[in-house]
Amino acid sequence: MKRTKKILYLLGILLTTLNFAQASASEKLTDGNEKSPNEAEETTRRNRSCFQKGVQIISVGYGAPNLGKVFFKSLDRLYPTSTYGGIGPLFLRYEYAIADQVGLGISLRYLNTKIEYPVVGPNYDADGNVAAGDSTYSYTQTMSSIGAMVRGNYHFGTGKNLDPYMGIGIGYGNTSFKINLGGDVNGIANTVSSPIPIAIEATIGARYFFTESFGMYAEVGYSQSVVNGGFSFKF
Repeated sequence: MKRTKKILYLLGILLTTLNFAQASASEKLTDGNEKSPNEAEETTRRNRSCFQKGVQIISVGYGAPNLGKVFFKSLDRLYPTSTYGGIGPLFLRYEYAIADQVGLGISLRYLNTKIEYPVVGPNYDADGNVAAGDSTYSYTQTMSSIGAMVRGNYHFGTGKNLDPYMGIGIGYGNTSFKINLGGDVNGIANTVSSPIPIAIEATIGARYFFTESFGMYAEVGYSQSVVNGGFSFKF
């Protein structure tokens, strides 16, 4: 009887020891898989951010004012019957997030403006000499500008939907002015282009995503116009 009690006693001690060892091993395994408070906070922050490493964004926009129209406005006042119009500036941008707060990409832009106005001038003979009488000539002036730049953006205060950023770009750019006198002064037509074909832009702006992949953006700064905005698509 005493021997049986002794055996039961030893078995109890053994089971208690095994249970304690198993619990300790499980606790160590759990601790190894758990993230530190900083890691957990970073994961939560990334889940709340609409801009993070690996994201790709394409933006299409339109700017204002059209600087070509501003430039030709004085001619419009001098010649009330003039007609002028234009398009742009148009913007097409691509950005890839190389880090949670930094994106690199390409920025393309285009602008075109044209004005036509009548000017009374002398007639010319076949040799280009001034002849008797006057004629009305249609003068045409055109301004066009293109730019293709490498651009970097720094993102700050990004949330689940809102993505504020500031960016700067530099690359190729060319602005040309063309004047056609419509037959006056023996048909002179000249084109003047930028002496240094460099384009620069520096803006601050923000995107707001209505869904996981679609949003709108707005920027202010120097980029062929004072303000520009449009649509953004995230992949």
